[in-house]
Amino acid sequence: MVFALREAPALVYDRHLTVLIANELAGEVQSAFTVGTNLARATFLVTDLDDGVDDGDQKREQVAAALRDAVQQHDEDRAYVELVGELAARSNPFAEAWATDLPVAPTGEFRFRDGMTLAYHRFLAPGPEGDTLLLWRGADEASTTKLASIAARLSG
Repeated sequence: MVFALREAPALVYDRHLTVLIANELAGEVQSAFTVGTNLARATFLVTDLDDGVDDGDQKREQVAAALRDAVQQHDEDRAYVELVGELAARSNPFAEAWATDLPVAPTGEFRFRDGMTLAYHRFLAPGPEGDTLLLWRGADEASTTKLASIAARLSG
């Protein structure tokens, strides 16, 4: 399904926020949206991921909320404890975001470096693993047009 979506960035991540599947458009929109990337590590440890974008706090809060939600839905495991420990030791912004009590938002909007604002929707995949499908679309006309242009370039 993810690969069939040619005009919408789409990815699936596991309960540790590691990308399992991503279409090519997702990787074009954000370098962290590629298979094998841990979205939490990218958010908190890659310092230039969203340079010049003013919604970094919101992104960090939502990633921390997704990690908190994962441990509430599934028991802690070694990988989860190691990930949270690493982030807490290496990132003050993670500690700040972790301390908030915001719930994970099923929908929202984020801005990206190239000037696009994309709206997202999270869908919990069926099954016990805790995988999440994340779909994106342009949040405004300019972003929709730019996203369509990138998709056309990739398919052409």
